[in-house]
Amino acid sequence: MTKAEETIKIFFEVLDTFPTANNWQKYLTLKNWKRLFLNIFIKKYWLKWTETKYNTFDMLRRIRMIEFFDYITKEFDIYEENWRYIIETNFFRMIIFETKKKKLELLSFYNFR
Repeated sequence: MTKAEETIKIFFEVLDTFPTANNWQKYLTLKNWKRLFLNIFIKKYWLKWTETKYNTFDMLRRIRMIEFFDYITKEFDIYEENWRYIIETNFFRMIIFETKKKKLELLSFYNFR
């Protein structure tokens, strides 16, 4: 098993600990009690990684951070910036997108300082 395959396997083990909505989608609860779904994030950085502009290292680095998602979503406030929602820690930033159905989806997660 390659490092990438092992990382993805562990990613899904962590993801399986997250609650599941009625539509079978995994989510986390934000500090303001709204649900944050992960489908867009998973598709962007894993399911279609042969079609993305990101290299393997960038994607694996982002998906490894899933361990901290639950902590970050519960401990940090969400604010709006340029039609997107942001959660910011000292070193990381989550970009959240609101779909047409008013559902919050994690778009990206990266270090920014």
